[in-house]
Amino acid sequence: YPKDQGKAFSWPAPAGVSDGVPAYRAQVSYEFWKYFIRFGRRKLFDYNEKNGAMIRLTKEKTLTLQEQDRLGLFLRKKLKQAYSNAKISAPEISLVKGLLKIGNEVPQRPAVLAVKLNVDLSEWNGSALEDLLTNSEKEAIKAGQLRYGSMQLQGISIEKPKTSEILSTTEVHLKETETCPTESQSQKRKRTLDEFMDVQVVKKHVREE
Repeated sequence: YPKDQGKAFSWPAPAGVSDGVPAYRAQVSYEFWKYFIRFGRRKLFDYNEKNGAMIRLTKEKTLTLQEQDRLGLFLRKKLKQAYSNAKISAPEISLVKGLLKIGNEVPQRPAVLAVKLNVDLSEWNGSALEDLLTNSEKEAIKAGQLRYGSMQLQGISIEKPKTSEILSTTEVHLKETETCPTESQSQKRKRTLDEFMDVQVVKKHVREE
């Protein structure tokens, strides 16, 4: 890219993971994008081929659509696993043209479904859910028209655990730790008088032999 064309793009910022590869977001100038489409794309392809790299430049809109599809596939897998764990026959779950359809439910954008189902996204390695919501969807959340956990599926739940459940699990773990002495604690236990006498008797017999 010619230096006399000015600044090409802003300082990149982390934007999650895409296809197992770290993603970064940056604002690019119109001149740079025109140059990239015309000349840079081929140069980048050659660089990747020569160095075994996988660097890609993707428009924000295209990237968002890709992330929506990835989130849809993630939700479909999570739902099927939940039905399997509950030993319930899963309804048809399909992702078509960016919309996720669960059985007879109305097809919806994966990000919206993630909100309605209040999905546990601890294993999701993509963009933050907030970044996948449109401005109108964010406004709907503020207005209470789109609510977390407002949708329930019969027989299963893929919600993130409530704070009280996490605290309860932690308390149980702490109690178990307190009541079960560690190996080092057991080794440091003082011997009783009977045990001490037994050891002395054994030593005496050994010496006599």
